[in-house]
Amino acid sequence: MENLLSKFKIKPKGANHKGHLLTNPHTHWVMILRVCFIMVFGLILFNLYLLYQIKNEQIFQAVQTPTEKKSPIKEKLLKSVTDSFLIKENKIKDLQSNPAKYTDPSL
Repeated sequence: MENLLSKFKIKPKGANHKGHLLTNPHTHWVMILRVCFIMVFGLILFNLYLLYQIKNEQIFQAVQTPTEKKSPIKEKLLKSVTDSFLIKENKIKDLQSNPAKYTDPSL
């Protein structure tokens, strides 16, 4: 069996197993605690920054917008559309007052 394993360069698991591949709960808990302390420290600093900004009244300041607003409607385009409707209305009134007279070609 050992001859077969030596050919494939596979070492049997045993005393010479690498220690860094094993899980170590102590180091994982220490890492988790460090990350949590860093997050809490960051949150405390952020809250102190917000408190400072509120104290100096520099937070949530509304920016005044100019009172004059431009119209979203293009005036020239609106005038051309209303003119075209007036022309169509005049044509309809003209056709209603003076109907066109067609002669029947079959007569």
